[in-house]
Order: sequence, then structure tokens, then C-alpha cells
Amino acid sequence: MNKTCYLPAEQIFYPGWLMVSQLRSGQPVEDGKALYAVPVSW
Repeated sequence: MNKTCYLPAEQIFYPGWLMVSQLRSGQPVEDGKALYAVPVSW
């Protein structure tokens, strides 16, 4: 099994970037808790 290693910046910004790109394209965000949890964890 090949596990991808992410840099710390990627671990922080990737989930938020993915959800923002979904919102901009009009797709529903399926993981709203993650959208809220990323900035709250800062």
C-alpha cells in the first residue's frame, strides 16, 4: 500500500482548497464539518 506524504502546508490547506473549489463550481459540499473545522483548529 502506497501512502502519500503531505507537507505541513498541504495538510492544512488541501481540505479547505478542495471545498472552496467545490463551492465555486456550484457542487454541494458533502463534508461541512471539515469546512468548519479547518479554520477553527487555527
